[in-house]
Amino acid sequence: MKKEVLFQWNILNTDDLKTGLRALHDRNIDYIKNNKSNYTIKLEKFEKTRSINQNSLYWIFITFIFNNQSQYNSENEIHYILRSLFLHKKVKDIKWHLITASAMKTFNLALTKQYKSDLPSIIDLFTLHTKDLKTKEFQVYLDKIFVFCKENFNIELIFPDDARFNKFFNEYKNKSF
Repeated sequence: MKKEVLFQWNILNTDDLKTGLRALHDRNIDYIKNNKSNYTIKLEKFEKTRSINQNSLYWIFITFIFNNQSQYNSENEIHYILRSLFLHKKVKDIKWHLITASAMKTFNLALTKQYKSDLPSIIDLFTLHTKDLKTKEFQVYLDKIFVFCKENFNIELIFPDDARFNKFFNEYKNKSF
């Protein structure tokens, strides 16, 4: 069951904490009084989602793979394959009621390389979106892609801390779609 978020406040310093707690009280006291339920206040460490630079690097990697592996039809195909390999949703997060017999048949056909136009929607049911990954999670994803490409395609992706990166970047930045 998805929980309703009544209030969210990003805290950058102690003044933000004081203001946030006051706002939490002032905005929700009547709601809480009128809805005789129990509530949980949760304090979580704020983590940024993947950066624009990470996403750009990802799509340069995708383009590099596409240009070096002839068995793929498009960059998007590679994107969906990598998501399906490395970004599985937890079983509890899969919306099982959306998965029909037809969807499963399409998914099985896709696994045997008989792609259908609705394959992306099937993959979306089972995998996370890269836009929702935190910066650390996205880096782990990129690292998995690096290892996968080296082991399966014998190609090496080049990260920004490598001296060869500028040449790599300049060669593939304009080739992406």
